[in-house]
Amino acid sequence: MQKRENNRSVRLEAIRRLLGSRPVRNQEELLALLREQGVCVTQATLSRDLRALHATKGTTREGVSGYVITPHRAEAPRTLLGGLRFSQDLAVLHTLPGYASAVAARIDRAQLPDVLGTVAGDDTVLIVLAEGCERDSLARQIENTMAE
Repeated sequence: MQKRENNRSVRLEAIRRLLGSRPVRNQEELLALLREQGVCVTQATLSRDLRALHATKGTTREGVSGYVITPHRAEAPRTLLGGLRFSQDLAVLHTLPGYASAVAARIDRAQLPDVLGTVAGDDTVLIVLAEGCERDSLARQIENTMAE
């Protein structure tokens, strides 16, 4: 049983790495990429692994349709979020690698009054702030948004 868990954790990490490094449009493409790395998996197991990672079809950071990993609602915000720093009308929010796009999308969907929009990289979200934004209040709002 232990060997099976190790294989699963290796698969999950390989999937997470692949989805974070390039657009992957469908499961067949992901299966081929995993096989190139020596990770053999069935379609059914891959589907379960994608669910476990909270990977869904969406728009990748490259702007194409493909799988993105979104944070699970039960995850604590501090698990995903690093520091938040401000400079004039901008804020920079650090996340775990591969999570910035999902964090930015969640912030945008929340339509926070102090946020005009976001731009996501791999582990960094640039937040454009509205005039008169109260920084402490915004930090709490973002944390609450991620905890929902």
